[in-house]
Amino acid sequence: MRLHLLPLALGVLLGCDSGKTKSYQDPEPIPPRCGDGIRNGSELCEGSDLGGASCKNQGYAGGVLRCGPDCTFDTTDCSRTCGNGVLDPTEECEGADFNGQSCELWGVFTCSPLCKVGRQSCLDNPFEQAQRISLSNPARAFFGAHKDGALATTDLYVFRPADHRFEIFNFTAGQGYDPLKGRVVALDPDLTAVAPAVADFNGDGTADLAVGYATTHQLALRLSASGSFAAAQRFDVGCEPLQLWPADLDGDGDLDLLVGCKLDGARFDRLAILRNDGASFAPVAPFAIPEAASFLQVVPGAASSAPALFLQLPSTGSVAILESGAPMAFADSGRRLATGQVPGEFVAVDLEGRGSLDLVIAEGTAVAQLRAGASGVYQRTEVASGLTAPRLLRAADLDLDGLPDLALVNGADLMVLKNVGGLLGGKQQVLPLALSAESLEPGDEDRDGDLDLAAAGADSGKGAVLLFRNRVK
Repeated sequence: MRLHLLPLALGVLLGCDSGKTKSYQDPEPIPPRCGDGIRNGSELCEGSDLGGASCKNQGYAGGVLRCGPDCTFDTTDCSRTCGNGVLDPTEECEGADFNGQSCELWGVFTCSPLCKVGRQSCLDNPFEQAQRISLSNPARAFFGAHKDGALATTDLYVFRPADHRFEIFNFTAGQGYDPLKGRVVALDPDLTAVAPAVADFNGDGTADLAVGYATTHQLALRLSASGSFAAAQRFDVGCEPLQLWPADLDGDGDLDLLVGCKLDGARFDRLAILRNDGASFAPVAPFAIPEAASFLQVVPGAASSAPALFLQLPSTGSVAILESGAPMAFADSGRRLATGQVPGEFVAVDLEGRGSLDLVIAEGTAVAQLRAGASGVYQRTEVASGLTAPRLLRAADLDLDGLPDLALVNGADLMVLKNVGGLLGGKQQVLPLALSAESLEPGDEDRDGDLDLAAAGADSGKGAVLLFRNRVK
């Protein structure tokens, strides 16, 4: 038996010896895989092993965090509490927190009750012409509040000097202003009314009317009362009225009336005041200003403090500031803001929301922004050029982002400039006016929370009012 097995053993041994050396390696380890019971590699979790994670440290209010079949966190049972003031990972927004997103056009984002971002108020062109009211003569238009019990509306007050009257149009939701239902407030037919003003002087929630009469050096005041207007009160202001500015000039909470007294053409060299103490009105004697001015803006002061007066001085190409040292008394502060050239109309406004007043000035064919800097130094930036006699500058927050934008008339067009981070002109919209504008006023025509615009003036020897509705809200 042994003799028979020997050749076979020798054959096996000889067959294995081929003269070549072979190497052997350990088998490669099996890679980690989801479901093997061990959390490793790029896995966030494995089974019940969450690696210390929870709903709260994942940004949720609470609940039970689980591990999904792909070894990532399953937050299905985590608490989602839209409205708790905390932006959860599954929320697009929370209140005013939009996770760094913002509207780069006109308007703002909104946050829905489900914490989803609403973009319907972020528009490329927010204004559209909503209505045109044709008139027999040129006019100026103002928005004015009207209160009837608990109902408050925004009426349109149209000053028609050639017709010796104001005409008031009531706003109706869905219809606008009915041009056939204007309410007439008659002015003196024997005198030429100039310098109109619309404001709530008696504090009843409805706008009152004021006009100046050039030839008699008087102001006429028509106060609203129970849905109508009381007989005119007349006041001798001792000068020929050219411009009127309603403002609280003594910080008592009641609107007074500042009067620019005419020197020649469109310039004035004195100011008069009609003082309102809440119970009655009384004129204050005119006082001189440093030099003849062609434009003035009343800049409100802090709470319960008197405002400052910004005067345009065309002869020196500068803006002067008059400050109040006592009630109803304004003195030249000596401060002059050089504009670089003869200024047109201007508006003083805090463009960056930091408590410092900037100036926006119409300069021939351009609009420039003078930004207030350290030590009273202003930095000039041209924000629009190649224009046609820009005028009627109006600053207001037109897109509800908290910063004032600019509306103006440029030739035969209406132009609006968006304020982006304190600098105007980041976005523009231009709309045709098809009239020679004499007034431009912002106001919430339809009471929807955003400001609309009304432009009025002359059109081929007649008059018209154009209403531009804001669609931001």
